[in-house]
Amino acid sequence: MARRTVLPFLALLTLAPAALAEPTVPTLTQGTVTDGVQGSEVGPEGAEWVVPGGPRVRAEAGAVLRLHPTPQPLLLGPGAKVSGYTLIVRSGKVEVTAPRKARSAVVVVAPRKHGAIVRHGVFRIAAHDGTTALANVEGETSLSIQEGPYRPLSAGQVFVATPTTQGSRKLAVSPTAVQGPRLLLSATARARFAGLSWEAVPGAAGYRAELVDEGTGRVVAHVEGAETTLASSFEEQSVGRYRLRVWTRDPSGIPNTQPLETPLRIVGVEAPAGGYRDPAGVYRLGLDQRLVLRGAEGLEMSFGKGGWIGASKSLVMSRDERRTVLLRLPGASDHVLLQMAPHSVRSVIEISPRNAVWPRDRIEIRIRLEDPTGQPVPAFVKANPRVRLNTQTLSVPFARDGKWLRGVIAPKRGGGPWVLRVDVEDGSRQSLGYDFVEIASGPSGTSAQTEVTPRAIVRRTTASRR
Repeated sequence: MARRTVLPFLALLTLAPAALAEPTVPTLTQGTVTDGVQGSEVGPEGAEWVVPGGPRVRAEAGAVLRLHPTPQPLLLGPGAKVSGYTLIVRSGKVEVTAPRKARSAVVVVAPRKHGAIVRHGVFRIAAHDGTTALANVEGETSLSIQEGPYRPLSAGQVFVATPTTQGSRKLAVSPTAVQGPRLLLSATARARFAGLSWEAVPGAAGYRAELVDEGTGRVVAHVEGAETTLASSFEEQSVGRYRLRVWTRDPSGIPNTQPLETPLRIVGVEAPAGGYRDPAGVYRLGLDQRLVLRGAEGLEMSFGKGGWIGASKSLVMSRDERRTVLLRLPGASDHVLLQMAPHSVRSVIEISPRNAVWPRDRIEIRIRLEDPTGQPVPAFVKANPRVRLNTQTLSVPFARDGKWLRGVIAPKRGGGPWVLRVDVEDGSRQSLGYDFVEIASGPSGTSAQTEVTPRAIVRRTTASRR
């Protein structure tokens, strides 16, 4: 058996224009097939052929078919003489599409001596386990039953023949609506659509849910089954616009006429340097820092008062207070919450003794970080102390002592009094607090260090930079 392989369709776009000209014989343009005695067996990724005159043939994995290269003349009405290309389907699921102004037709030969002529529109066939189903999804198709005369098959109808029965019925209808989170916010620029569901369709044997990338039109993920909930969920996807497409399958395996489609979106939320998302999902920022929204174009937002407006590309922490922003797809009844709050991490600074006299006393500085809300301090938030004596910046070595940073300043002689100030910032230069002591000038001598009560200086810290 011979195997034929072609470049994916996106790769074909890079070929010279001559290579993309309409073929003179039916040509395989996507996927792989293995040629055998019964026909060509389609590989695991499916396959597609372009037929001269405009029609296309798409086959699912495992289908066995043969598309004859030589056309036959067809007279489909007064003056309606066209070329007909014969498609023999042995088994599997195959779709034929043809534009309204197609210059050729496809003659389908199906198992059990049934057939069809597809003039334009969408035609589907499913053949398996002794059952053959032929459906006119839309357009103009004529049906032949057991080599009988061709008669029109109405759009939206499917003819099903089993070993014991045969007859026509309407194709299954689409689900009516999708429930669940259609808009996702992600701090990692990737997210997973899960928990989406739809109402069951009477008489449906199953569903096929496809996740389509709106930017490329490509199906990036799909699931099939009888469930009406995406329990298995799709794989994680990156920031962007998507569509959920849900097809209904009737017992013959033919999908419904038109799928239910609904927009989906993943928005990336990027915190600035020093900003972070706490365990409760609240974004913690410093004053005047901005939260960047990637992929929010076209969305609507509200601040809880008034109406909805177009979503902006960033949100600023303009006040030292909690802020809640609502985001939704245009016109949607559901929304997601994005919460922002000031940095809750603060420094606890101990300077002892509080009543220091130089050159009598040495100064000990101890610093640790805490979150008054009870949340753990993120590991990436580090205390960066800066020590100034009057207007002079001192180089003070600090060493880790458990949860504390500890530094010691030797006493000075003469020139007092002094003001010793300690400022603590994080890595993005956001203030985490400050404290200071006044140092008196006195006679030489030594003194035991005075005990100090830990002093959280949150009351001295504001959101403004100092």
